Amino acid sequence: MDWRDVDRPVVHPAAIAWHALKAGEPLTVLSLEPELYVGTGITPLNPTRAETRAT
Repeated sequence: MDWRDVDRPVVHPAAIAWHALKAGEPLTVLSLEPELYVGTGITPLNPTRAETRAT
């Protein structure tokens, strides 16, 4: 993982998610711009995309 190029507003939620997952906590991260999380090890779901919504 390389966090040097991650935008500052994404680092904090990504770090919280990463630590929660490492501790075994169930977690779903939602983001309207999931591409911002590239390099963090977190793959958020985009709630506006049809394939991420439960039917």
